[in-house]
Amino acid sequence: MPNIRHKKKKDAEYLILGTKYRNRLLSNTKISETDRVFIYDYSKDHQFLFWSKT
Repeated sequence: MPNIRHKKKKDAEYLILGTKYRNRLLSNTKISETDRVFIYDYSKDHQFLFWSKT
């Protein structure tokens, strides 16, 4: 995993995973390459939709 300790808050809002960690995340969470992932931000009351393939 990338070290975000010295990043600015804006730069640490999301992480781009390499192939190894991305595959591990998808496998362990049972998310497939064609799934859509919904993320809900409670603090802002917003819902976001992402395709796992991107």
